[in-house]
Order: sequence, then C-alpha cells, then structure tokens
Amino acid sequence: FFFFYFLVFLSQLFTSFNATCQSNERYIKEGDKYSALGDIYNASLNYASYLKEDSLNKEVLYKYAESSRLLNDYTKAKETYSKLYKRDRGISFPECIFWLAMVQKNLGEYEEAKQLFEKYNKRFKKKGTYTAIKSQLEVEACDWAIKSLKNPSNLRIYHLDSMVNSSFSEFAPVEKDCTLYFSSSKEELKKNKK
Repeated sequence: FFFFYFLVFLSQLFTSFNATCQSNERYIKEGDKYSALGDIYNASLNYASYLKEDSLNKEVLYKYAESSRLLNDYTKAKETYSKLYKRDRGISFPECIFWLAMVQKNLGEYEEAKQLFEKYNKRFKKKGTYTAIKSQLEVEACDWAIKSLKNPSNLRIYHLDSMVNSSFSEFAPVEKDCTLYFSSSKEELKKNKK
C-alpha cells in the first residue's frame, strides 16, 4: 500500500518537474524570437524569467547579459557577465571577458576594465578580430580615463549657446581637433498651475 502511494508521489513529482522544464524552455524560445525581431527589452524579460528557475544555464546567462548590455543596463550586464565568467572562465563564451570589461568601463570602473582588456589581449591578440583590436584600444582609453580622473583640472566644459545646436534635439557627441562636443538638456522645473 505504501509502495503505491510512493509511486503516485513520484509520478506527480516527475510531471510537475517536466511541466516546469517545458515552461522554462518556452522562455528561451520567446526570448530568442524577440531578440531576432530586435525587441531586446522583451527578449531580456524572457531570459530573466528563465533564470529565476535555472540560474546556472550558461547560454541563457550570456543571452541575458547581452540583452542587458544592449539596453544600457550596465549594472545588470556586469552582474550577469561576472556570473557567467566565474562559471565558464571564457571557454564556451570567450567574448564574455571583453564585454564584461566594456560594461565596467561604461560604469567608470577603469582599473578593473583595463585588467580584463589586458587579459583578453593576451589570449586573443593574434586573432585579429574586431574585439581583439578594439580591446587594445580600450586599454589606452582606460589609461586616459584613469589619468584624467587623477587631474580633472585639465577638463573644461563650455556652454556654446545656439552656435552648435539647431532647434531640434541633438544628442550625439562629435569630436573635432581633440575637442569633444556634446549636448545635454537642462529644463527648469515649472510649477503646474492646475
């Protein structure tokens, strides 16, 4: 009699486990579908849902890290790339080191980013790929940032009024003659009279 209940329990457990696995696989398929359509936000949501149930799947960790980076959620991207790198050590996902370094650089963590770029350079310098070449330049960029932060008095910011901007919103920075031109919006808060 006990054996019968034990078998029923096991079959329900297996059915529940199987349903959960199928549900999780649906998140990956949906995430991949949205990613292929260029809807990174919904792809990210699906990958995050999958990772709530199985946080160790390296492929989904990479997809989620990528989608977080593309959404400019550098904090989440750093956390996810770091988790993946600890599990994989760059074996199955060698670009993980490069992208982790990029998000650290974007977060202003120049020393840490430089170390990872140098590690990536040692491993992939001879490959001549985009990321191998870019990582060499990024080491120089990190050095410049570290040096500039130590002596911020060398940086000057000038307000150019309407000499550069038109009446439209313009946000892309432009470099000319070693000067970086960029725009930002500073609106004064006005009390709502209603």
